[in-house]
Amino acid sequence: MTHWRLIAGAASLALAGLFAPAVAQTAAAESVEVAPGLKASVVSLKRLPGKPLVQLDYVLENTGEATVDLGEAGLAGIQGLSGIGLLDFANETEYRIGTADDCLCSDAPEDNALAAKARFEGWAWFSPPETVNGPLAVRFGSARPILDVPLD
Repeated sequence: MTHWRLIAGAASLALAGLFAPAVAQTAAAESVEVAPGLKASVVSLKRLPGKPLVQLDYVLENTGEATVDLGEAGLAGIQGLSGIGLLDFANETEYRIGTADDCLCSDAPEDNALAAKARFEGWAWFSPPETVNGPLAVRFGSARPILDVPLD
């Protein structure tokens, strides 16, 4: 029994270490720089009435002078813009975008490229348990998460 407690304790510490850097931040950001010149912003995070889904609406904006490859920025995969996650620090859980036959998310722009000075509006569906009430953090690729996003 003691051995199990040590393993469980080590796992808890490992998860706490994973989430600790973001928890230490105090102010919520409205946007984050995902890659040089590429800014991601949360528009809304809300439960869909009558469905076990949460919808994230977001904007990607290329503020730079060159085209940005969204795949290289960690956002685009073979099934759309799937490199986005919701972090639930209270329950030490990350929720990934749902899938059916395909990603339940926006298709990436053609060639996974966002032209200079262009803007892209996207969405993604997640399925956290009904007991999760937020706020949550939103992570785009490997960028620092946007903290304290209310779940409406």
